[in-house]
Amino acid sequence: MNSVLINAASVQEKPLAVAVIGPVPPPPGGAGASIVSVLAALSEEPGVQAFRLEWYEIWKCLFRRTDVIHFNLQHPFKRFVASLLGRMMGLTVLHTVHGNTFDFDRWSNKAAIAFSHGFILLNRDIHLSFQRQAQTRFTLMTPLLRTTALAEDGELDVPTQRRLDRAGAVKFAVVYAHTKDFRQGQETYGFLFVADNLPQLQEMGIWVIFLDPKAAYDPNELDPHNAGNFIHIPTGVNFRALLRRTFVYLRPTSTDGNSVAVLEALENGVPVVASDAVARPEGATCYTYGDKEDFLDAIRRATTTGKPAAHPQLSTSADYLVFLRQLRTKKRGDVSCNAERSNPG
Repeated sequence: MNSVLINAASVQEKPLAVAVIGPVPPPPGGAGASIVSVLAALSEEPGVQAFRLEWYEIWKCLFRRTDVIHFNLQHPFKRFVASLLGRMMGLTVLHTVHGNTFDFDRWSNKAAIAFSHGFILLNRDIHLSFQRQAQTRFTLMTPLLRTTALAEDGELDVPTQRRLDRAGAVKFAVVYAHTKDFRQGQETYGFLFVADNLPQLQEMGIWVIFLDPKAAYDPNELDPHNAGNFIHIPTGVNFRALLRRTFVYLRPTSTDGNSVAVLEALENGVPVVASDAVARPEGATCYTYGDKEDFLDAIRRATTTGKPAAHPQLSTSADYLVFLRQLRTKKRGDVSCNAERSNPG
């Protein structure tokens, strides 16, 4: 009887199949940009096959080999339903929490925790809340930003380029609003706060570019003092191309998650001035939220140091995969898996 020898090294392990669930631009936004970066980063990893679906397309995982289902959903009920379906299909269920709110008192969020294997958290405050309350595996990460993407070629669209050229040789401060939103009586993205400071910024030789891709603001309300030193862009724009023309990036928010735009600006060497409403990444210059004098002084401090903006320490696709493998090891019931609920990173 002839024996058959099998070389174990010749048996190739199947690629890890990851379904990423969530919206991508348009419309623009930090969560969508983060999802695009996750897909791009995983596609460059050997032994990984990543693909994207909308949340209502989860059923397609029944007909396509899938090991991990990674949800990027903000609505608690959707998060619960998606977790339940993922578990019923026998998949490793992972969530990323975008933004800075997670209500532990909502039954749907409690159920999502119960039916999932782990959470990636992008906000330090939520991370502290999970440490106190969540009975699941979780880790604190930054949004994945590919180094190659940050140096991406591309130019501004012609209308935007002409607007900037007409302003002449001035210094541009950029501020972005996903929409016109108020929480607890405070404007979320701070456009009106910046607009109220246009005369003082004019004295500093600064024009403000208001990035308003959903055209939520009337240009007239962005210049209450008729200073004139602003450009309103009510469309999407090549943000990385705009950063090459940016003197300082402003983040005057009343509340926040882990802003992708802030990380991109810092990574491109652009000074960032941000409110102290939440913890900010290393390299950002903070001011007391709502304090006009401190805001203007922070701009001076950030732009007169003579040093390039400090690069933040960013999470990588390798960090993502390490956490993912920990979840899959636990799912298989391997007792050698680290029992800690929180990744110290």
